[in-house]
Amino acid sequence: MNELRLTISSENLSHKGRLTLIKRRLESTSNQKTTYEFSVSNNQLTVTPDFKTEVALNRVKESIWEILNDQCEELDNSGHGCSDNYNCCDCGGHNCGCAYCFSCHACPHCLDE
Repeated sequence: MNELRLTISSENLSHKGRLTLIKRRLESTSNQKTTYEFSVSNNQLTVTPDFKTEVALNRVKESIWEILNDQCEELDNSGHGCSDNYNCCDCGGHNCGCAYCFSCHACPHCLDE
C-alpha cells in the first residue's frame, strides 16, 4: 500500500501564527475516527496519521501551502492578519479615522491583494 504521508519543508514554519492556522486546519479535517496532528523539525512539517486518499492529502497540502505563502506583515501569534484585525470598514484610503479601517491600516502586501 502506498503511504499518503504529508510532509512540507518551508522556512515559514517557524512563525507561531502560521502554526496556529495549520493546527486549526487540521482540526477541521479531523473527525471522530481520525485526529490529524503535526510536528515540525528542521523546518519540515509532518502530519500524522497518513491520509486515506490522495484527494484528501492534496486538499490539506494546498491549504497548508496557502497559509505558508501568506505574506501578511501583521500576522500575529494567534494567526490573525490584516483582514481579521481591520474589518470594520474600508474607506478606500481616504483616512476615515476608524482604527479598524482596512485601507487605512492594512500592511502593504494585503493592500496590494
